[in-house]
Amino acid sequence: MILDTLRTYRLALGTLASMGLLQALLYTRLPDPMPTHWNAFGQIDGTLAKPWGVWILPLVFTVVVSAMTLLPALSPSQFPMAPFARIYRAVVAIVAGLGLWITFLVDAVALGLPLSVPRQTLCAVGLLLVVLGNWMGKITRNFYFGIRTPWTLADVHVWDRTHRLAGPLVMLAGLATAVLAAWQPRLGLVALLLGSGLAFGVPAAYSWWISPRTHGLPPEDFE
Repeated sequence: MILDTLRTYRLALGTLASMGLLQALLYTRLPDPMPTHWNAFGQIDGTLAKPWGVWILPLVFTVVVSAMTLLPALSPSQFPMAPFARIYRAVVAIVAGLGLWITFLVDAVALGLPLSVPRQTLCAVGLLLVVLGNWMGKITRNFYFGIRTPWTLADVHVWDRTHRLAGPLVMLAGLATAVLAAWQPRLGLVALLLGSGLAFGVPAAYSWWISPRTHGLPPEDFE
């Protein structure tokens, strides 16, 4: 099972290894303490001493990606993730890639390069949402990934219709986040919070509205 997991998620795991290699190569050149937090104006307002300041991001993303690789094996048999396995592997790899990108940005700023970590990070998150939104309609009903409400989990038709609605909304939220963050990071953050809230909240409410149980119908009679 371990070897199968390593093969299945080799791109994501290779990206995590690249993150660790980057930190190992730059460790002696990176300052102590390391910048770890930026305020809404893009100014550094938090630091962390070595070695945690250097390794905190690789550790966090290693935990996140490792947990994601375990979810398909933990999914109940009635909610398999195999039908969209390729999409899920790509999402895990993108999350690992986001970690590598943020780690690179933090290192670059720590070494004196004039980059905006909030701007570049929000742009990357926005693009991730665009990609995810494009795939939403292809995600089949499962227990861990997607818009999981009592109504989407109870009825495959509700799941499909909910995610077809969510796809364009998530893409719009991501596009707004990336565009506004490139102009002004604070606006990008607002777009991310509000846009994501609407992009996932509206379909969740929609799943309740279209559920056959909402209308007092048995699932087999609902189309």
